Amino acid sequence: MAIVCEKCEREVQDDAKFCSACGYPTARGISFTPEEHRAMTLAFMEHQRKQHGLLEPKPFTPEMAGIRSITPHLALNASGKNALPVSGVDAQYASQATYTSADVVAFSLAHPSRVIRNVGAPLTAADITIQFMTDAQADKVLDIAIGESPDEIICVVQMKGFWKGIMPGGRRNAPDPSLSLAYAYRVLDGKTGNLLVEGARTVAFLPATIS
Repeated sequence: MAIVCEKCEREVQDDAKFCSACGYPTARGISFTPEEHRAMTLAFMEHQRKQHGLLEPKPFTPEMAGIRSITPHLALNASGKNALPVSGVDAQYASQATYTSADVVAFSLAHPSRVIRNVGAPLTAADITIQFMTDAQADKVLDIAIGESPDEIICVVQMKGFWKGIMPGGRRNAPDPSLSLAYAYRVLDGKTGNLLVEGARTVAFLPATIS
C-alpha cells in the first residue's frame, strides 16, 4: 500500500520513514538511524539540486560520493601530500587534502545549507571551526556513518549559531531560536571537495581529540 508524499506528491510505501524522491519524512517525530539520516539528507539535497538548478553532483561511487561543492586545486605529490605548510592538531590530515581551510570557510559563508538553516545572527568566519581527519575518526566524532573508506581524508566543519531543520517544518512556521540546536556540521570529502552529509548538534564537537 502506498501513501502520497506531502512535499513532492509522489507515492511512498506506507511503511517508509521518508520519501526516497525528495527526502521528506512521512510523519513527524520519527527517529532515524545514521544510515537512514544520510540517505534522507542525500535524497533531499538531490531534490533541491533539481528544483533550483544547482551543480550536477559527481557520480555516486565510493571514490566520488556527494554533492559537488569545493573545487580541488592543490596538487598532491607521489606521497599523497600537498605543498602547503600546515600545522595544528590535524596537520597530518590537512596535508593530504586538495583544498584549504580558507576554501571551506568561504564555501560555508557563501552557500547556506538547504537541509538546516541558521535562525540567529548571520554566520561569520569566527563561528566556523574546521578539522581534517579520517572517515573512521569522523564517524566517531559525529556518531554517524559517513560511508567513505575508513582511511579516506574527511573535512569536518562545525558552525556555531541557532540551527533548525528545514525538514519537516519547511519555512511555514516562524523560526524560534529557543528550539534550535547550537552547532551545525558539514562533512566534505578531503580529496574531491564534495559535500557528503550535514546536520546539527546540541553541543560542540570540534576541536576533537583524535588518534
